[in-house]
Amino acid sequence: MIPGRIEGANVCFRRPEGTTKEQCVDLWVRREAVDVDGEAWIHMSPAWIPTPAELAALNAGAAVILSIAGVTQPPVMLTVTRPPAPLPDLSEQTRRELGNIFDPKQGDDSQ
Repeated sequence: MIPGRIEGANVCFRRPEGTTKEQCVDLWVRREAVDVDGEAWIHMSPAWIPTPAELAALNAGAAVILSIAGVTQPPVMLTVTRPPAPLPDLSEQTRRELGNIFDPKQGDDSQ
């Protein structure tokens, strides 16, 4: 999966210093308060875009796996967004600098 930029993103978790774009990328999230039975719960929502290989696997019936670090299961939710808008027309140099962030065909390491 490729981390996307969710609509309304207002927080960016920067990749750790000393890592390359191939190892880790920034993760944009939408942080918002959501009403749950009269209580405001803070939700942090990133967007993940399947690679073409992953999309083919999903269409063939594969499941999405959510992995949580730790020994307890926090409340989580998976949803589907509407289709994304077309990507901006970026120069070749910009595309090279960004690496595979905008090109799901590059770096497809799904197995």
